[in-house]
Amino acid sequence: MISIALWGVAIVITGAIFVGVSESARAAVNGVVIPAGFVGLPLFEGFHNEGRFGVRPEWGLLVMLIVPAVVGILLSLIALAREVSHE
Repeated sequence: MISIALWGVAIVITGAIFVGVSESARAAVNGVVIPAGFVGLPLFEGFHNEGRFGVRPEWGLLVMLIVPAVVGILLSLIALAREVSHE
């Protein structure tokens, strides 16, 4: 349950950042690259080039989506181990 909540929060934050960088890329002038991240992690890179705009994923996106799931699973396992040890 904890891992689902943490992962859900990460998805919401990532989605909000994606929408923001996409809007910024659309409004930018030609030839601009717009980095977007969260807590120092580069999540996306928006661009506007030759009349086209878009968003590319960066390596921090994997970290942003995998780490909360792993932390949540570890917290669930710790809680389960404590429950078993108290019985």
